[in-house]
Amino acid sequence: MRIATGFAALGLLLVAACTSNVGEPSWSSAMSTSAVGGFPGCSGLYNTHPSPTGAYYATDFGCSSNPYFTDPGDTCGSASCIQSAYDEGVCSSGQSHASCQRAVNWYAVGGASYGCGARLQVTNPANGKSVVVMVLDNGPSCTVENDANFWVLDVSYPTIMYLFGSEEGWADHARIQASVVGSSTPLGPTTGAPPPPPPADAGSGAGDDAASGDDAASGSCELAGQSYAPNTCTETQQCDSGAWVARTSDPANCATGVLPSGACVTDGGSVVPENTCTSTLQCDNGVWVDRFTDPAACL
Repeated sequence: MRIATGFAALGLLLVAACTSNVGEPSWSSAMSTSAVGGFPGCSGLYNTHPSPTGAYYATDFGCSSNPYFTDPGDTCGSASCIQSAYDEGVCSSGQSHASCQRAVNWYAVGGASYGCGARLQVTNPANGKSVVVMVLDNGPSCTVENDANFWVLDVSYPTIMYLFGSEEGWADHARIQASVVGSSTPLGPTTGAPPPPPPADAGSGAGDDAASGDDAASGSCELAGQSYAPNTCTETQQCDSGAWVARTSDPANCATGVLPSGACVTDGGSVVPENTCTSTLQCDNGVWVDRFTDPAACL
């Protein structure tokens, strides 16, 4: 968390239960059409309405495992929101709040505005990177949003690092877009536009099985929980008929433009921006090429 940008007291404010009405603001006059074009202000303990456009400034908080991170003074999730993770089987009832957050790893605040346990797809519009997170806490404090004069969404440390590559505070104005997705949407990095929320009574059923079958038939490959099309390449591997093979053993060219904004996939499954460099390779429109054949400067 970026203490320098006003989050030092946030941990004490996030302990309130998601269902609590204490300090809830009156929005009858604040929420109007003007809110779409500008932040209307926040009163009470924390905002009970999401950004009407899905736009937020991103910050980071909490307790995560990959990479391991503990936000000093944070309670690692409110009791009611952590309960939603127990109820969904994402965490076991014997786990502490901190252990549960680390098990989930990809999470955000928003219990008062989106509801505990909701899943959000958050996207950095500047680079197209996108992550699905689970709401495990309330917040942020209305004090924070009013200082920022904009909607603020705290996300886990792994989420902020994936989206931006660095910690961010509200004063950095790191913009993200958030939208609600279905409760069965896998958590973590994703690609493409967010899927629409499912109907209220929709189940997973045959539709999920059919989608899996289509993926398998297409010859796609799995890496770090994500599916990639044939001829997607990492630094040393290439997707060939559903399996990762050494790039030198497959004569087919690597596919370009696999991810938004020319990003590339690493051998470990991370997604890095175009013009990211290793000691010998450079990311060029989705493909790792020899650094010395690409005239663009390394990031």
